[in-house]
Amino acid sequence: MSIITNQRRVIKRVVLGASTALVAVALGAGGYYLGNQSSWVADSAYQDGYSQASYNFCNLKFSTGVDGPKPYSDDIRVYEYIPKNVLVADAVCTDDQVQSWNAAQADAGSPERACKLDMDIAYIVSALSAAECVAPESLN
Repeated sequence: MSIITNQRRVIKRVVLGASTALVAVALGAGGYYLGNQSSWVADSAYQDGYSQASYNFCNLKFSTGVDGPKPYSDDIRVYEYIPKNVLVADAVCTDDQVQSWNAAQADAGSPERACKLDMDIAYIVSALSAAECVAPESLN
């Protein structure tokens, strides 16, 4: 074999190797971009689903009627250490839901209010009666 033939083979291998590396880099960059975008989409869908589930499974409800939404709850749980006019909101209820429900109850002239259990103390002493029932307040 001549030197020219060997040089051509080396050049072909270098070009083939460089083009393969270029394709690999392009595929990697495309995969990273696609994965990054789908991660954002998945995270957004998860947050939307969590918010909807929180709304659906919260025990503080609003009826839809002709004269507007009215607050209600069909929760019959009673806690001996919490006043009778206070309803304990489920853990999935957001602070906004509790605030809205309390505001609607006040607008309707009802003495009922809702609060969320602060479970930090209850976990420490292992007694639900130690949990403080806290009504989130709006800072506006």
